[in-house]
Amino acid sequence: MNLHSNSRPSASKPWLISICALLLCLAFVHSASARGPFCAIAYSPSTYKVGWSHSWPNRASAESTALANCNTYDARIVVWVSNGYAALAIDKNTGRYGYGYGATLKAAKRNAIQGCNSPHARVVQTVWAGV
Repeated sequence: MNLHSNSRPSASKPWLISICALLLCLAFVHSASARGPFCAIAYSPSTYKVGWSHSWPNRASAESTALANCNTYDARIVVWVSNGYAALAIDKNTGRYGYGYGATLKAAKRNAIQGCNSPHARVVQTVWAGV
């Protein structure tokens, strides 16, 4: 019995293991980022109206509900989040607005005010989606 082989080990096996590991990592990242529940905030710059939603199983439902609740022609989604907090800050003197999100309500509010970049910014809406 010959214990030595003249043939090279198959290069496809380490390659295949690397590909499988990469696909597994990508699947994990996707599943982690796709978990709900979701919330969203919609905003109309022309009317200052705000619409929001919370506790939806997917992003699309959260966004469409927030837009419907805002109910204006120029409403747009300014922020959405899954398993966290979202906030919208507005300076009604200048029309500037900012949004933020975070793991805590305090972080979301702080990020919204910083995003508005105005000394007169006020948080006008917060929303939470979590389990």
